[in-house]
Amino acid sequence: PRRMRYTFPALVFAGIALGRDIVLAERAVSTPPSGDKAVSEDTEVPADANAEDEKTAAISFTTPMEVKSPGLKKSLHFVHKAITALTEIAERHEKALKLYLEAAQLAAVANLESIAYEFFERAFTLYEESITDTKKQVTLLFIIIGTLHKVNVFDAESRESLVHKTTGYSARLLKKPDQCV
Repeated sequence: PRRMRYTFPALVFAGIALGRDIVLAERAVSTPPSGDKAVSEDTEVPADANAEDEKTAAISFTTPMEVKSPGLKKSLHFVHKAITALTEIAERHEKALKLYLEAAQLAAVANLESIAYEFFERAFTLYEESITDTKKQVTLLFIIIGTLHKVNVFDAESRESLVHKTTGYSARLLKKPDQCV
């Protein structure tokens, strides 16, 4: 159990990296090759012009894409099990909450709404039950809000539910200055 607190986050990130590679491979298969285009002066520069290669720039959290690979769901299932074990055995609740949000972003990129929603639900459960320090709650609430803002795969009802929970957590903070989230 002592080593799990260090090993499991690395395993989770490896699972998320595998999932991102699967998404990139699906995008490469589904988009036709663009060929060699000459860059002219009126060509639009990508937002991430400092990207090392085109593959890392191709994945975006704002444009979900349907991924049909069963490997992605298996990767997300592994990530879910590893994060759950991290919370139950190693009791790293704050780290687990952040990992759930990372996994939710990956599921959203792959247009897996129900899986992304489940990861958000798990993150909210950890926030409610395990995070008691007010300063940590404020910090984690900012992270939850930022992640929820990046993810746009939810339908109106699901998004409203998540936003309502986040607003409720903000309203329950103890100090008045912290409520202005």
